[in-house]
Amino acid sequence: MKQYFFYLIICTLLVSSCARNKDNITPEGIAYEVTFVGNWTAANHPTDYPGNAHFSPVTGLSFKNFGVLFLEGAIASKGIQEMAETGETGKLVREIRNIINKENDGYDLVLADGPTMSGSDSISFEIIINEEHPNVTLVSMIAPSPDWFVSTGIINLFGVDEVTVPALVYDAGTDSGITFTSEDLETDPQGVVEPIVSAPLGDGTSIAEPVAFFRFKKIE
Repeated sequence: MKQYFFYLIICTLLVSSCARNKDNITPEGIAYEVTFVGNWTAANHPTDYPGNAHFSPVTGLSFKNFGVLFLEGAIASKGIQEMAETGETGKLVREIRNIINKENDGYDLVLADGPTMSGSDSISFEIIINEEHPNVTLVSMIAPSPDWFVSTGIINLFGVDEVTVPALVYDAGTDSGITFTSEDLETDPQGVVEPIVSAPLGDGTSIAEPVAFFRFKKIE
């Protein structure tokens, strides 16, 4: 738990993704190349390592203050639940579009769709921020798993040229399975989003080896 808080604090202090020509992107937008690097291997995470380890498409957004996709200690949205349990992104994309179009707090939607990414593959894409919307959150399911996912947390990229952050690992609080291939077991009542520190990914106090990294590099 302490290690996760340390990572989150470091990410925020250091940086306190994906440019496409869109109608809602202004000339003031700042583009970043994001590389999602898988580090989930049998060597790094041998406990119950599944044979078909992979990640779902990376999804997220840039936003100003309140366009967060999830909060630690809070109930997961339907979109986060679907992403964390199945890897599907339809509901989450709709939630992000609502943040952008209705709540006017979001800026750029990211859906890095493509071939299934194994636990050790990497994929690059772009995201756009600006001074008013400097924050970025990205998520991806750890698959197979009951309801586990990785995230950048909340990263402030304004004024940052390049940074690499370890992926934070979360339990969405919607399925009570205890290992990667556990049968579906709905958590009733629904729990809250919490960092994962226990087996099979942790040692009871922390995640010794990150399962992935997010690299951000400003596109000049």
